[in-house]
Amino acid sequence: TAEQEIAVSSNTPEIWSASVRAARGLALIHLGQEKVGRMMTETACEQLIEAYGRDDDRTQTALGYLKRIAQQ
Repeated sequence: TAEQEIAVSSNTPEIWSASVRAARGLALIHLGQEKVGRMMTETACEQLIEAYGRDDDRTQTALGYLKRIAQQ
């Protein structure tokens, strides 16, 4: 479950927040709030890249959201 993953994770609250914002940005795009959604996802990606680098799974997931946004 999500609670178990959080309990054993070494992620900081800031990184969890960035990951959630990346997904929320994608959701906002689907709700028609393109400008806000794109900005939110881009900012989250930048934070994850800074914290973990481009090759980290968390970063790659967020970058995948950004790629999906760009394809729309």
